[in-house]
Amino acid sequence: MERETIKVITPIGKHEVILNAWITGRERREIQRPFMTAMNVSVKEGEPEIESKNSAVLEEVENKTIELTVVSVNGKTDDVLNSVLNMRNQDFNFILKKIDEITSEKNFTKPE
Repeated sequence: MERETIKVITPIGKHEVILNAWITGRERREIQRPFMTAMNVSVKEGEPEIESKNSAVLEEVENKTIELTVVSVNGKTDDVLNSVLNMRNQDFNFILKKIDEITSEKNFTKPE
């Protein structure tokens, strides 16, 4: 599926990163799946209780989100996850902020 993209330049390393401008419902489910498999939700005294069975779930979710939103880094489309992970921390955090804007629907494209 061809979709709109956003080009950003990281502040420190000046990496050119192309991001998908939005995610699909299927991609949202892929991102949320690790939470669903790692969490045990129960109700105790009328209140929900959430217990994590896997402390690495946040890293897994973050990695999946990078894989699904980053199209390319410096023109390369292969192994984008490691390209982003190997950036300086400031650049990495910059990309994560942009990805969060996209996945939380604060994206840059508005449907008519």
